[in-house]
Amino acid sequence: MLDRARAHRHKRGPLPKREEIPLLDLSAAKHVVHSIKEQWPGFREKVEPYVNKGKEKLGDAYASVARVLAAQKEAYEDRRAERKERSRPHSDEHAVPPASHAKNSHH
Repeated sequence: MLDRARAHRHKRGPLPKREEIPLLDLSAAKHVVHSIKEQWPGFREKVEPYVNKGKEKLGDAYASVARVLAAQKEAYEDRRAERKERSRPHSDEHAVPPASHAKNSHH
């Protein structure tokens, strides 16, 4: 398996050394941030409905995930309780037989 990983890496080429990775040029990002700050009032009014809708959808998705996880947790706990119950000795399996049966079984 390791040979396959090495072969795959060889096809892509060797991994670059840390010194060879260029640093990002942040001047473009600074320009965008500056432009947004200058136009923020108008930009905010235009974007706000989309942000609110995104928050709503994110909340819906979170609630859906929470429901699924709660159902899975409940199912897991039910299975665990069932296994625990099956592994526990039952009182009627290990009960002492009544005196009349005990006398008959020795004969």
